Amino acid sequence: MAKYKIFICFFSLYLLTGISLYAGEEKVKIVVAKTGKTFYTTGITDEKWNVCVPLRDMISAMGDVTIQWEPDEGVITAETADHWCQLWIGENKATVDGESVYLETPPFTYKGRTFVPATFIGEALGKEVKWNYNKRTITIK
Repeated sequence: MAKYKIFICFFSLYLLTGISLYAGEEKVKIVVAKTGKTFYTTGITDEKWNVCVPLRDMISAMGDVTIQWEPDEGVITAETADHWCQLWIGENKATVDGESVYLETPPFTYKGRTFVPATFIGEALGKEVKWNYNKRTITIK
């Protein structure tokens, strides 16, 4: 019976967001190399091994980023002094500095938080981002 309930939860998430959880929810460490700042957040790894983290946590780690949320359209806009990007909840498209790009994993909402692919959002805003799956660590340079 428990396996059936777990299946229903994951299947429902797939139907609502268009993605499925592979490794599920786990603790992920974010390290900011420039400042030495380290903190933990929730990470979700999908079936393509992309790690998604809460947008606000990733933006907070990067610093000097402003975000705007347009709930009616489900659009997220993030900007730095040199770069900007737009993402749509549940869609595999994004715009980075005016160029249209494809996302393997679309942003999604989970437990009231917006999750984004960590590497994509960091690199779109001009940072170097490394994901170490074995250590569950995202390093931002």
